[in-house]
Amino acid sequence: MRMELDSVPVDLSCDAKLIFRIKKTDGLWVIAAFDSIYEQDRIIPVYPNSQLNLPLGELKAFRQSYACMSYMISRNGRPIGNDFPGIDRPDLVEALYHEIGAWLYGN
Repeated sequence: MRMELDSVPVDLSCDAKLIFRIKKTDGLWVIAAFDSIYEQDRIIPVYPNSQLNLPLGELKAFRQSYACMSYMISRNGRPIGNDFPGIDRPDLVEALYHEIGAWLYGN
């Protein structure tokens, strides 16, 4: 996503596994659910000579798998959950896979 951070144009990039649950309803395939498993993210200045001064203390307050996204969202005054599945929380990833398996097999 293209954004601005202290008047510096930046790209917020997130690496995540995207999981779509689809089902056939009335002859049409539709998305029944969409989940993400966050792996890592980064804030990249659009122009290489730009100066960014990111407060590492604030970034470290967020989960490692989506810290940059959390930081940018919180700067805009919006809360961000701390319970999204990410590689730094294998328990949440396992729970998601279990939920998806139950949905897939109708358990």
